[in-house]
Amino acid sequence: MIIKAHWKKPKFEEPNIEDNEDLTQVALDLLAMPNVQNYNWIFERYDHEVRDGSLVKPITGRGRGKNEAIADHPVLGEKEVSVETWGSNPWQGDIDPYHMGRNNVVDAIGRVISIGGNLERITFNGNTTCPPPESDPLDAAKVERMIKGSKDAESVFYSPTISGKDSTSMKRSYVSTVTGKDVTVKAKPELLKSALAILPDDSTLITSDFKLPGDSIFIVGETKDELGASEYYKYHGAIGNRVPKSDLQTIKQRYENLVSSNNERLLHSSQYLSRLGLFYGLSNSALGGDLGIDVDISRLGEFRANAILFSESTGRFIVSVHPSKVNQFKEVMLGTYIEEIGTVREDKKFLIRYKGKTTIDTNVDSLREKIQGEIRF
Repeated sequence: MIIKAHWKKPKFEEPNIEDNEDLTQVALDLLAMPNVQNYNWIFERYDHEVRDGSLVKPITGRGRGKNEAIADHPVLGEKEVSVETWGSNPWQGDIDPYHMGRNNVVDAIGRVISIGGNLERITFNGNTTCPPPESDPLDAAKVERMIKGSKDAESVFYSPTISGKDSTSMKRSYVSTVTGKDVTVKAKPELLKSALAILPDDSTLITSDFKLPGDSIFIVGETKDELGASEYYKYHGAIGNRVPKSDLQTIKQRYENLVSSNNERLLHSSQYLSRLGLFYGLSNSALGGDLGIDVDISRLGEFRANAILFSESTGRFIVSVHPSKVNQFKEVMLGTYIEEIGTVREDKKFLIRYKGKTTIDTNVDSLREKIQGEIRF
């Protein structure tokens, strides 16, 4: 069979969203969106303690936040640890599937790093889903581009895809029982990356929840004005054009430096940033620790507060560091973009400031209620 593919880069309208001085209500509403909310009720029903081998679990901390990856002993009695996680950004493929493929790899590896993994032994299972590519040259081109993007990223990180599953018939037609008209539904072409990493032991494992009041909060990795296909734009009914673009070599070095910091026991918590960006990362770490924050984002960019908070630039982390280890952390991270943005509070107040004004003013309990979302069973 010969499948024809033709790619034409789309151009979407760039939304003009008012950057309100107070983003509290918008931020809380975003936490409840289906792709952002937690699904603890699923984890709580699933027996993930089978054989008593689990180490880093889906839910973490006294406040019950979420980890971006899980870790366990695959063979009881042996030291080796397996880490499992994922990378998935299907909406980015609406703008450019090539960058979606790259970003899925970067995100999955970042999640491995975020719970104490390293770059030594990571492999992928690639799951391709799409409508029949032989029936639409554009869909075929999207599949080609996302696989190329994934391959390019895997080559930089030396992390191959060793297995996979293709579902290339994700298209259905039916007659609507409401209108009586024919309806055709197609899935978005996507390359879901499931990552498996092997660690020699559990000595470097870390979780996302803030641990101690007074700890310094750092963002690791540069925030760019990349809101294309973001949850923030979806909330406003838009898609935009500025899809996140991963600088693979820079991100790889960043990951290596963060691994070194964790190996030297400099981190109290680590949270990878992806969907909903910086705001989600701060929220989840605060929720998990049941501790508030006092943060200033003014130095993170010359663009607007909403872009800084909700950009989904890849390869970034929120980490907390004890004040006594801040200087050592800065030394180890030399050459990597980091910025100290605030501290962990001893109460539950959640404050984010921008250019001298408070842009988010809420508390951990309000975050917890919202992030449960509307899908609950």
